Amino acid sequence: MEQFQIAVSEEDLVKFGIFRAAAAGQEAKIVEMKTFTVNKCQGEPSADNEVEEIAWVTSKTNLKLGSIFEHEVIAQLVASDLID
Repeated sequence: MEQFQIAVSEEDLVKFGIFRAAAAGQEAKIVEMKTFTVNKCQGEPSADNEVEEIAWVTSKTNLKLGSIFEHEVIAQLVASDLID
């Protein structure tokens, strides 16, 4: 996981969900996000390459996130009792 400067074994990834939504500003295009939870990693996550910032969030965090993450993934994380 080079964008975060951590090492993750494939067996430590758990499929969380596949989410689809219209692309922001390009509603004719559909964006698909495949998400995973990570059971264990080596290293301390830090922003690198294309990632500007890493933040711990809850459903009440007032951040402007990508539309799929903000409206779909966060809700599923709450429903799965993984945040809040």
